[in-house]
Amino acid sequence: MNKPKVIEKFADNGEHSHWELIDSDTGTVLWSEDSNVNEIIEIEGYKFRRGDIYDIYDCERDKQMFLNREAGFIVRTYGDKNHKPQEFRFGEPIAYESTSYDIYGKKDKWKKRMNEAIALWKNSPK
Repeated sequence: MNKPKVIEKFADNGEHSHWELIDSDTGTVLWSEDSNVNEIIEIEGYKFRRGDIYDIYDCERDKQMFLNREAGFIVRTYGDKNHKPQEFRFGEPIAYESTSYDIYGKKDKWKKRMNEAIALWKNSPK
């Protein structure tokens, strides 16, 4: 692998915009000053750095079944040399005596919240 290149990017008006670190072999952007990975986003009252989130998924993903007594989603983060990867669970239990209407209502509510969290994580509000 050749040494990565540092490239200065300019706005349409010719002024400095941002710096990028480019892989010399493939041309892919390894790092960008313009990147939104350091942006802080809030999910269900918790603050996350956008780049720390590894995945957001339904709590039923690993145990899909109608009678699962939990509605919600999981935010999984990357680890690093100082921190282990973590899972943050957001949701609520579903009472055993709940009707199918109540179960679907709670699951739909949390699926909507999960989709909002994914949209917030994936999309930059620029």
